[in-house]
Amino acid sequence: MSTSCIFKNFIDETFIQTNNPNDKISKAQMNLLFKEKYPTKNLTDNQISISLKEKNIKYDAQVRKHNIRGVYTGLKQLTD
Repeated sequence: MSTSCIFKNFIDETFIQTNNPNDKISKAQMNLLFKEKYPTKNLTDNQISISLKEKNIKYDAQVRKHNIRGVYTGLKQLTD
């Protein structure tokens, strides 16, 4: 399975796509969650961005979450 497919599965398993601009996750948090689940897989920011664009998830470099600039909007993390 390609890393791109693994990342898309990770998104489907970890988040719900709400399309609500108030639901957001920082790029740093996205990377951290992915590395926690798949420590041996390496993705570049560009690969992540492309995978999320294919799922119609938008990135906003000007918005902050937890004082970190750069968020993906319309995503809400699922809870166990």
